[in-house]
Amino acid sequence: MIVGISLWAIAAIVLWIKHAEMARHGAGWWLWVAVSGFVLGLWGMVLVALNHRSRDKRASRSGSANSPES
Repeated sequence: MIVGISLWAIAAIVLWIKHAEMARHGAGWWLWVAVSGFVLGLWGMVLVALNHRSRDKRASRSGSANSPES
């Protein structure tokens, strides 16, 4: 995920530098595709982290309920 997000960020930077020239040729929207890919990648990474945290909490609760010390 980090590699993909990094590639979107690099693409956005390159397209931002070339944006004026590309907009003259009708391809200015490419910048926003790269920005969207970057933002959606970050959002996905946050969702995965939240999912893992939730799963770990559930596992620790069920593990402590089944332990012989309880």
